[in-house]
Amino acid sequence: MRTILALDLSRDCGWCLGRIGANTILSCGTWVLPHIGGEGARFASFENELAEAITVHQPTHICVEAPLPLPAMNSADAARQQLGLRAFVWSEGYRASIPIHEIDAYTVRKDVLGTGRFAKGQVKHVVFKWARSNGFNVPDHNAADACVLWSYYSRRLG
Repeated sequence: MRTILALDLSRDCGWCLGRIGANTILSCGTWVLPHIGGEGARFASFENELAEAITVHQPTHICVEAPLPLPAMNSADAARQQLGLRAFVWSEGYRASIPIHEIDAYTVRKDVLGTGRFAKGQVKHVVFKWARSNGFNVPDHNAADACVLWSYYSRRLG
């Protein structure tokens, strides 16, 4: 079974696992990274979650939302977080011989939602609403973002 693990790399990381071309999401959720202990604790937690997901689910592809361009990041901490998490995805993918695909949020949202531009503060609401209206039992906007990414990439591979 060919499957995609889609990841929304953020302060709390949304994830979605589904079959390629079958339009079937097997599961989705959010890895809540610790806010106490600094970057080391967040990165170690993320690496543990990702390694376990790869071991348990054995995805054949991993797809991640590309980090924002540096000028668009709202802080140095956000930049370090996104780029650090991205590095762990590439490292774990390499170890497991899983191809990694990176796609920018604008492209994904424009294709799946019909637009890549939203009123200020509305994108999380729109993405969450889309996921729920498409039958995905998402706990929050992070998982919803991962479902949108999975939907986009699954269609490309299917």
